[in-house]
This record gives sequence, structure tokens and C-alpha cells, in this order.
Amino acid sequence: MKPILLIFLLLITLNGYSQGLNCELGFNDNYDQSAKSIVCVNDYTYLVKFQRTSSFDSYSTLYKIDTAGVIIFNAPIIPIPAEFTEVHEMILSEDGGVYILGFGLPVCDWGQNCFWFIQKFDSTCNVSWTHTWVNSACNNDYLTGLSLNENDELMVNYTDDSSISHVYTIDNNGSITDSIQINKSRLSGFCELTGFEFIAFKSDSLYAFGTNGNSINNIVFNTTIQNVRTLNDSLYVLTQDSVFIFDNNLNALQTSDVAGYSFYSNLKVTNNIIQLISSGTGYQTI
Repeated sequence: MKPILLIFLLLITLNGYSQGLNCELGFNDNYDQSAKSIVCVNDYTYLVKFQRTSSFDSYSTLYKIDTAGVIIFNAPIIPIPAEFTEVHEMILSEDGGVYILGFGLPVCDWGQNCFWFIQKFDSTCNVSWTHTWVNSACNNDYLTGLSLNENDELMVNYTDDSSISHVYTIDNNGSITDSIQINKSRLSGFCELTGFEFIAFKSDSLYAFGTNGNSINNIVFNTTIQNVRTLNDSLYVLTQDSVFIFDNNLNALQTSDVAGYSFYSNLKVTNNIIQLISSGTGYQTI
């Protein structure tokens, strides 16, 4: 028997700031397992459990858990029947559910219709829709940067096996409403800002894209970018050690840090309030 998965779920470890969980949840299964993604909305937490059932076979399951650690729902993540499915990203949806981005292999023989996928689950853990990108040769394609913009549309970057990169906009019914080829790939996240087609980031670099898909402005920071957000036509950028505010021409308006705290993540911006998480050895602080 492999080690039991013990997940300590505290309010400050989650992507949405709410009461969250304050409990310990254990899964006593016979094979390797791990928590792939956790997000929190109101008094509930969504958790993805990844479970290996052999050296190759695996499956992923979405759990919804209340503040006492009681499992409200769980649902298998099966965009396409597959022997291997793994979740890479998960974000909250606009209506209290979640969007999940992952990768799958139908069979253990490499080169047999590998696929990337996005699934939308509603607040009762039912699948609202699924969209897949299939690569019959299983070469180096990637789906990254799952983000929800201010119009409640998804943005995501798909880089195919020939290194051609597109950013897709997907409405909340699962239909692709826009596609633009870009000159960057494997981007980590997106937001919108007046005067640009969109803003994106990857590692320590911020990119502003024009309507032709080319990056027309690039800002490099000293540490890795964690999140980007826009509010009232201002751009907020969170790095590992600072918060930056830019206007819609990407002129820097303010740079701030919090004395005594570091390793920032989980940026949230509302009127007159910026929230973030600081992590250190043995602690996390909002």
C-alpha cells in the first residue's frame, strides 16, 4: 500500500478568498495519488485528486468539499475515454463552478491521439461542456494559460506540434468566438487592457499584443510573475516580491511590497483593495 494522501486545506492556501476549509482530508488508496489543483469559492472548495492505478493508468476526480471537510460531490474527469488523464490548471468559473484544463492519453502506446482539453463543471459538479484539441502524432503541443476575462470569457494559448501558437477566446457555452495567431508560445495567463488586443505573461516577462498577434511591448521583471489583473483600466502585476500598477499605456504608476513578507501569489484586486498571499517556511499570510 502506498502512502495515504493527506491534504491540509486552510483558507489562505486557496485561490478565492473565503472561509474555505480548515480540516484534514485523507484518501487511503492503494496507489500513488496527489492533489493537482485546489480553488475556493464562498464556503466550498474544489479539489482535483490524481490517482494512479498502475505504472501508467490513472484517473482524475473533481471533489467539492464544505468547510467541515464533508464531501458534497465528486465527479470523474473524463473528457475522452482514456487510460491516462491529468489536470494541469483549474480556475473558478463565472457562476460558482470551475474550468479545468488537462492532458490525456487514450492508450499507453505513445503516439495514439493524445489530447488537451477544457471542461466546465457547474456548481453541482456536472459537466456543462467539453472542448478538446487532439494531436494524432502526440508531438510537442501544449495548452496553457487558462484565464477568465472581464467579459466572463475564457482565454487560452494552444501551441501545436509545429510551434504555431494561437490564443483562443471561448464563451461560457464552450464556443470559440475568436482565434488569433501570436508570435509567443506556452503563455501562463491573460487579461484585457484598453489599447491592446490582450496582455499575457510567462515567467518574468509581460507581453502586450496588438491586433496582428505580435507582441508590441515587453516588460521584464526581476522575479517570476504570479498573476495579472485589470481594474478600471489599470493593470496590476504581482511578482514573487512586489505589486506593480500600470496605466493603459503601460506606464508604471506604482510599485509596492510588504515589509517582512515575500514569495507572493494569488492576486485579487477590488476597488481600493489589493489582496495577496505571502508564503514562508511554515506559514502563509494574506
